[in-house]
Formats: sequence, structure tokens, C-alpha cells
Amino acid sequence: MNLEELCQAGEQADAHLEAGRLEEAEEAYVNLLNRMIDDEEIQAFVLAKLTLGLLVTALQQGNIPAAHEIWTASEENDPFSLGIQCLENAQTADHDFIVYLFVAAFLHSLGTEPAEAETAVNDYMSRICGYAASESPEMLPMAVNNWRQHLIEIYEDREIPPEAMEQVERVAEGLDEPVVSGPIGLPLPAPWTLELAEEAEEAEEAEEAEEAEGDEGDEGA
Repeated sequence: MNLEELCQAGEQADAHLEAGRLEEAEEAYVNLLNRMIDDEEIQAFVLAKLTLGLLVTALQQGNIPAAHEIWTASEENDPFSLGIQCLENAQTADHDFIVYLFVAAFLHSLGTEPAEAETAVNDYMSRICGYAASESPEMLPMAVNNWRQHLIEIYEDREIPPEAMEQVERVAEGLDEPVVSGPIGLPLPAPWTLELAEEAEEAEEAEEAEEAEGDEGDEGA
């Protein structure tokens, strides 16, 4: 499959996700991954986006173990490990990186060390709110609600220290309407823009060429 066909397949998977057809979405993302593996042509942009799609799908299914397994993949040649690296290196749209931070904050809130979980959640959610304030204001109520829910999850039945809530409440105070408490939500990924995919492919090829030149230089030294 060429890059355009891969993006079209990704859009079809996203359409299932948006419509709430979660099993079909999961199957479509996995099929897309398998096609790339069969073709022995791994595209960083495509891998990042299908990894994100699978993370969002798993969390919407309530399948926390599956999401955690993808998120913590660490084997060198594991496609999900590479996909997470591509997401963290922002090799897709800015919106996708923000969606990934939503996912990471969710999963960090389930950690066993409250102090570490709180630090991670406050870091990710403050970055999300900073982006949303300038680029996507409609995202702010979801972000504020999630942030509060994550802190509640971290402290469970214990009282949340006032200082832990300071950042989120400052953001909430700046909104036009109060944020009603509700279930944790996740934004949908950005569209599979062919132009971005081509830019990512060109950047990947340039990086590989630079590494090859460096290896040749080392051999000649």
C-alpha cells in the first residue's frame, strides 16, 4: 500500500472510532499495522496515528490493560514502542500529540505512587490546557473535568491536598461557565492529512540518510 492508501485506511478506522464502533475500529487499526508489517515498509506517521487510535479505542472500551500494554511497550522492534516514540516526538499533527497527552494523563493517574502520578497528571494537563486555550478552547471543559477526575482517582478516599488542585482550579476560574463533573472524556485524533504524512516521510528519509553518512564516515576514520 502506498502512503495515500494507508492514510485512507486510517481514516476509515477513525470513522469507526468516531461512530462508536469500537471493535471495528480496533480491527481496522490492527489490519493497517499488519499491512505495513507485511509490506516491510513502516511509516512513522502511520505508525504513530494507528498507535494513538488503538490507545483511544482501548480506553473507550474500558480495556485499561490493553491500553497500558501499548503505552509501556519497550522492546526495540515492537511496533507500538516505535509508535509511542513517534507520538512523543510529535511526528503527527499537534492535535494528535495533545490527544496522546490526554491518554498519558489518564494512565498515569492509575499509578501506585500518588506523588509521581500527581506530578505527571499536573504536567500533562497543564500542557493540554495551554494548547487548548490558544488553539482549541472547546477542549477546555473536557480537560478541566478530566484533570479533576484524575486527581480524585489518585487520592481515592483521601482528602486531596489543596495545593494539588491549585493549577486546575486556576484554569477553571478562567472559563465562562462552570465545568460540571462527569465521566472522563477523550478527544478524537486529527484527520489523516496526506501532506503531513508526506512531510513526516521526507523527514524520516533525511534522518536515515544522515545516519548512513555518519556510519560511512566512522568506517573511513
